[in-house]
Amino acid sequence: MNRTRASIAVIAAATVGLSLALPGAALAAESTAPVPTPEVASQTTNAMLQPTDISGALGAASGLQTGYVIPPGGQDPFPLCYKLGQTRVLPALDGAIGYSSTAGQVTEEIYVYPSATAAQSAWAALDRQIARTCTFVQVDGKDRVRGRQGQLPDGSGRWVQMDLNLRDSPAFYSTVGLVDDGIVITRFQGKKGLQQTTATQRAATDALFGVLTERYADRTTLGQVQPAAVSAAQRALLQPSDIPSSLPIQQPAAGAWTSQSAKVPGQAPFNRCDSRKDLLPDGTGTFTQSLGSSGDVFIKTGLVYEEAMSYDSADSARAAWTTLNRTIKDCNRSEGTLYAKGGNYRTVTGTVDVDGMPGLYVREVDTEDYGAGSRFVTKAYTVYVLKGDSIVGVQYASSKMGMTRFSVDEAAVRDLTATAAQKWSERG
Repeated sequence: MNRTRASIAVIAAATVGLSLALPGAALAAESTAPVPTPEVASQTTNAMLQPTDISGALGAASGLQTGYVIPPGGQDPFPLCYKLGQTRVLPALDGAIGYSSTAGQVTEEIYVYPSATAAQSAWAALDRQIARTCTFVQVDGKDRVRGRQGQLPDGSGRWVQMDLNLRDSPAFYSTVGLVDDGIVITRFQGKKGLQQTTATQRAATDALFGVLTERYADRTTLGQVQPAAVSAAQRALLQPSDIPSSLPIQQPAAGAWTSQSAKVPGQAPFNRCDSRKDLLPDGTGTFTQSLGSSGDVFIKTGLVYEEAMSYDSADSARAAWTTLNRTIKDCNRSEGTLYAKGGNYRTVTGTVDVDGMPGLYVREVDTEDYGAGSRFVTKAYTVYVLKGDSIVGVQYASSKMGMTRFSVDEAAVRDLTATAAQKWSERG
């Protein structure tokens, strides 16, 4: 896979939630859940884990990463327990929306199903699977994995403890139970090198689980808990209704992935042009929305990916824009002959006016020809604009089988970027 194609895949498969570095292949997740409305997404994440919930026993937390992904966990859902090289134990993915919130070493996940009845069925299956599978000891050479599980004393769910001596996978402990239409998981994972969680950490996780399940049950009447910037972003990010027909995307009913994420304070977005450099300075928040991905380097129909980076002032945003003007030039690359055998690509950048706003674009063409069944073309067009105290970027990408010459409606992408920037500036 060449670097440009890999970079497109990174954007296409953008997700929230943690990726688990464990042996075995990633799970090919599927879900046909509809995209949640901004109101429902905000209501759910507002009821989830916040940095102020973290006690001393579970470490310290100052930042927050929250959002959702359909299917839950994306390419690699985090399990409650697993055996080396074998199936991982986690809730049913089909029809579920996977919300997550991470602060410090603690993550809360909620698998939300179409109804309370569907959630009850998923929980019954998961409860049996945990009881049957998550008590074991497995040794493979120097690797040792031990799983333990049991019922919580108040009957609200189960606990699962994973002791590990794997180099890159520290021990973790989870509590899990059913609440209304969702399965709620609270997980503490130690830092690198931790082989077993302590009794104090486990007790603190149990107590936090009680707080978070009660909060989710009260989510429709709950006051503002999460940072106001997160709620504002959830209202302002692009929604399926904003996407014009000239930019077709794969739909959830056809297995499309959808994700939304918020990081407060902000974290520089991945620099797909040169991973050794930050694309932008860190800001007060980084917010993303992905619509139409299939989690693969071949982008069926098409996808739209939005990034919004907020700063503490318009002056700070202009300084970040100066940095972007410099770093984006690393995207100017060329390899091989397009539409010829092998992996060949062209990437060019430039400036553009977007409805009176200063803009920068990245145009990408990637042709892959490695014989029958392995010939396809991917095109992507990304536009960034400076608007007030923020930088907003929108990408549209699509793939076609064969050495097909096709075009992306770049004018429509610029118009969509203008729409995104206007919505973002009105977020309040």
